Amino acid sequence: MIGPFIGNGLLSAIYELKIFLSTRYRSSLLVRFYVFFSFVQWFFVMDFVLFFLYVLFESGVGHCEEEEKKIKSNK
Repeated sequence: MIGPFIGNGLLSAIYELKIFLSTRYRSSLLVRFYVFFSFVQWFFVMDFVLFFLYVLFESGVGHCEEEEKKIKSNK
């Protein structure tokens, strides 16, 4: 669900960078800020997703180790 959102954010940021590098809009300060903040927003989204995956997998690994200890102690 969130994968296409990240991909589309990256593609739109690349497209905006392409517009930024075109000669007609290069001098516009508003376009510079817009492109900069679109990249910043994409990196914040990636940071949130990576943190969420880290928390998800860390909690899963911890439960597996506890279950393994219970199984070994029962033997």
